[in-house]
Amino acid sequence: MAELRLYYILNDETRLKEFLTTRQLIKTPDSIHTCPNSRCRRPGRLKWSRRTRNIGPANAASRKIEGEDDRSLLTMRCNACKTYVSPRSGTFFAYADSSGRANVRLSYQRVLLIIFHWAMNRLGIDTIISLGVSDHTVVDWRRFCRNVCVAAFQQREKMGGVGVVVEVDESILHGRRKANRGRLLLGDIAQSSWGRDDYVPDVDDLSGSSSESDSETTPDHEECDPLRRNNGAWVVGMCRVSFYFDERQQKDRRKSEELRLFQVDRRDQRTLHELILAELEPGTIVNTDEWRGYNGLGSIGYHHNTVNHSEHFVDPVTGAQTQNIESAWRPIKTRILRVMNGIPQDAMPSYLAEIWLRSRCKDREAVFNRFLELIAQQYPVDGG
Repeated sequence: MAELRLYYILNDETRLKEFLTTRQLIKTPDSIHTCPNSRCRRPGRLKWSRRTRNIGPANAASRKIEGEDDRSLLTMRCNACKTYVSPRSGTFFAYADSSGRANVRLSYQRVLLIIFHWAMNRLGIDTIISLGVSDHTVVDWRRFCRNVCVAAFQQREKMGGVGVVVEVDESILHGRRKANRGRLLLGDIAQSSWGRDDYVPDVDDLSGSSSESDSETTPDHEECDPLRRNNGAWVVGMCRVSFYFDERQQKDRRKSEELRLFQVDRRDQRTLHELILAELEPGTIVNTDEWRGYNGLGSIGYHHNTVNHSEHFVDPVTGAQTQNIESAWRPIKTRILRVMNGIPQDAMPSYLAEIWLRSRCKDREAVFNRFLELIAQQYPVDGG
């Protein structure tokens, strides 16, 4: 959906209600809903109504800045007991307070625009300035969006199959400064040292260089913090690849269809094999580099091809390559380590799920439309 088309819908109340009800994002007047009044609790139909409420001068001024009506709210009403019902109650647009009531002061237009900016992958500061909302509001709603991605990612099915090519690679998310100058990123410093005023980084912290072989000689601590050491967190990526013929260039091309990312504590053979068995169908063509953790994939039901990156990028015999998954690491690291200056460890799975959702959409407009479909699936409104 183009931005102009979205504004065309948001600027008209009739078009907005049609857009929200058609996509099943809010309660619809035509369906049957149970009245929230404990004395009523009868099923009935809701109808559109406007509810006048008293708003103080301070709140009224803030609502006028956001372009909202300061005297009435668009709501629904029970035909039996005349109890007012919020159309957003129990939906993605509702923020339930301690009493279980929808307590969101943002209009539908604001929330949709925040979602649209997130789907377009715009910076949070741009959303704050253009929409006139606080930074806490933008952070919270973007977290809500990523939670939807996590719920969708948990419902995924196995990827691949006989004849399907999946490239698998692992990378480490840690900061690295150019010429050892500039401020340290969170990935450059051990997590146990964050917030210490007396902390003085050592040579490894300043250079950000820790060899991959060193991590493999470290004692195996199953419960260790993956960000405790200076070398950051290991992430395993799986990229499903498809092939097509480019008529303009008159040559075969490859493109990424789906990218799945998983944070792991170690990249040893046991971890990689368990992850691949859980995510890939038997018979999948798995392309990897020659890291020893991938040894033995052919004996567990996969067609395993390797490429030696120290000699060539594409194997001259089998034609195996990992170019698609290798090219995906740079934008991921740029966003997480440079643009965002690192993210909290507990938020890593949600960001990886967001990347997965974006990889399945052909463009950013498709991300917005697909996200609205996920909202309708995870927050059903009929019969509520």
